[in-house]
Amino acid sequence: MAVVIFDLMGTIFTESHIIQNVLHPMLQKRFPGLSYDVVKEAYNKYSIGKMNRLGFWLAMCVKDYDAFEKKYLDTFKLNPDFMSIIKYLKAKGHEIVIFTNLPTEWARYLMKKHGLEKFVSEAIISGETGVRKPDRAAYEIVVEKIYGKEPVYFIDDKSENLMPVSRYGWKTVTIGIDISFKPDFSLKSMNELKTIL
Repeated sequence: MAVVIFDLMGTIFTESHIIQNVLHPMLQKRFPGLSYDVVKEAYNKYSIGKMNRLGFWLAMCVKDYDAFEKKYLDTFKLNPDFMSIIKYLKAKGHEIVIFTNLPTEWARYLMKKHGLEKFVSEAIISGETGVRKPDRAAYEIVVEKIYGKEPVYFIDDKSENLMPVSRYGWKTVTIGIDISFKPDFSLKSMNELKTIL
């Protein structure tokens, strides 16, 4: 049986560049002068636990942050094939791991809302570990969690996140995207995971 490691955004959820494409535009509707760089810098701190949730939203000048955050997170949609695939993988005996650069609260909210927790054996979240992909230390945490288990398939949508895994012997997978990195498997749809697993 295999260990299948999924990134959250751009794989399980369809939106990839969540700050650039979703959060920053939402914030700009309220604060037209707010720059992307300011949002990204605060997000990077929040996503590794160097800024807490309250601090992040106050840095964004959002006072009604509970409602705003929920509206923001609820914009993300599951890949339409994901639930059937995760049930298929579990039925085949594969182990499912989440490996994400999200802040803790965002990752946990999305996983709970969509019922992912019952399928996942490990969730490695940068907001909890303090390190983000592609930092080598982030991968080392995953290696420790899955020590002695193989084969390992890693599904991500960004070249910089896929490139470091060759040192661990993991198979790389992309789904429905065209990036500079050449993965071991370039699939057109989530359903095609059935052809390799």
